[in-house]
Amino acid sequence: GMANGEGCSQLACCAVVALIIAVLTVFRFETVHQLEMGLMYNMLTQTIEPKTFSAGIYYCGPWTTMLKWPKTLQNVDFSTGHKPWPDELHARTSDGLPVTLSLSFQYQLLPEQVLALYHDFGAGEDAYAVVFFDVATHLVAEAAASYTAYEFFNERMTIAADMQERLDRVFTAELHAT
Repeated sequence: GMANGEGCSQLACCAVVALIIAVLTVFRFETVHQLEMGLMYNMLTQTIEPKTFSAGIYYCGPWTTMLKWPKTLQNVDFSTGHKPWPDELHARTSDGLPVTLSLSFQYQLLPEQVLALYHDFGAGEDAYAVVFFDVATHLVAEAAASYTAYEFFNERMTIAADMQERLDRVFTAELHAT
């Protein structure tokens, strides 16, 4: 058998371990890195705190987690074939000729609109990136259709500027990005 003092010390040790686990569960912290922004999501009440969190360490509590989005420029490339973007963008000119476009553009999420981005698309890059890609595909193809094949050869910078303006207008007004 065990000596009386030995059983008490094991019980005390178990109580201390249980207390440490309980404290760590209640006092849970999450880090938002320098290149991220976050929203605090309460899993118990299924609500989002309406404040965007920038870089830092934040107390989250037992039922809360930090949802994160990138603050940096994100690239969409219509030429590499890397997922989720396909190889090239196929469109038609205003005179009906098919054109294959290799292009890329960058977007940046607007920090003051992260809550609206979450409400529109949910959490995670997969939730909004596919929509951004589909919208960009449509806008670029639509822009291409307003130029002739001749203009594609001679006015690339004008066409690129038009495509950028169209993308920026829609991304800013409807997609919470620039």
